[in-house]
Amino acid sequence: MSELVIHPRIPNPRKYACEILRKIQKLGQSACVLFDDKVEMESFNNLLWEFDSRSFIPHGVAATKEASEGAFVLSNNIDQLPDAQNLILLCHQVHPRFYENMNRFPRILDIVAHDDPELTEGRNRFKQYRKLGIQPITK
Repeated sequence: MSELVIHPRIPNPRKYACEILRKIQKLGQSACVLFDDKVEMESFNNLLWEFDSRSFIPHGVAATKEASEGAFVLSNNIDQLPDAQNLILLCHQVHPRFYENMNRFPRILDIVAHDDPELTEGRNRFKQYRKLGIQPITK
């Protein structure tokens, strides 16, 4: 069973996800990032290019050349993501096929924003996880 860790009340979830990816990169682990839609994914893709001028976080959108070259993979479709050691959720809802795909990712991190409506959405996801029999860890 995957370990699902919720990071609640994060002031800037996208920047926080960049920091987590940098840590994962230093550990030499693989990771994917899941979004609700293409607009949010593209916005995060751009943020990764600008995040730290002193370093580079290799990344690519699923089903592209960049994604197949060992980079972190971004997608708004969980079925397009390769298996990875980590899955970062930057979603507002639980993806419809999340439960049946979660075993592909030993560690899942759900980043919850500090303010509403994202905070309420995070609480709703927590309740959905519990209904699915998942016991999330809150960091």
